[in-house]
Amino acid sequence: MDRHTYHRHQPFPAQDDLHKALSPLSITGIAFLLVLCCGALIELAGQTGLKASHMVRDPAAVYDLPVLAGSVSVFGVMIQVANVGVCALAARVLPEWRGLFASVAFLSALLALDDQFLLHERILPDSTGLPEPVFVAVYPIIGLLILAALWRRTGWAGVWRLCPAMVFLASSVAADFLPQDARASFVAEDLLKLAGYGAWSALWLSLASTLLRNRLGNAAGPGEPRPSAEA
Repeated sequence: MDRHTYHRHQPFPAQDDLHKALSPLSITGIAFLLVLCCGALIELAGQTGLKASHMVRDPAAVYDLPVLAGSVSVFGVMIQVANVGVCALAARVLPEWRGLFASVAFLSALLALDDQFLLHERILPDSTGLPEPVFVAVYPIIGLLILAALWRRTGWAGVWRLCPAMVFLASSVAADFLPQDARASFVAEDLLKLAGYGAWSALWLSLASTLLRNRLGNAAGPGEPRPSAEA
């Protein structure tokens, strides 16, 4: 009986594969490490006068805001976090694409942290004394490096697919420097940024999905079904 026939006749065909994943002890250890890190963060915030309840509860509950307050920003952070996970996985299992996907994951994580914690608007300018545009300029520089890396691998086909995200995000940055007393500037900035995040993530999720599907198809044995586009 060959390996593929053996796996098909096992009651739990993926049981052997699961042994290569993290053990229950390692999974529990990661959970405890996460709790310890958050506990240290709460303690650090307490030294600045921030209550522990303000750290663990939703801002809408703490400050009695409508539940939809900040939802557009939160949605953008969720999109970027999802993109980080997929690109990190792609970087892990696709060695020839590792540098590109790792760079995309890094930039997406940086954008998510910036949106959540106001890095370029408050934390970095206050801690360094440098103006906000200095930190804003970091993002297009990293983006252009990613664009160049994508062009080297895919040519203009990849560049054209990245253009919508870059146009939306550049427009959002431009809207950020409009007169701040104009209410429309805030709406335009955030909606353009959300559109840019959507286009950015759509490209990388689609590319990662295609590459991973091809890798699984090439790895399938002669007696195994190849993944189809409908799978």
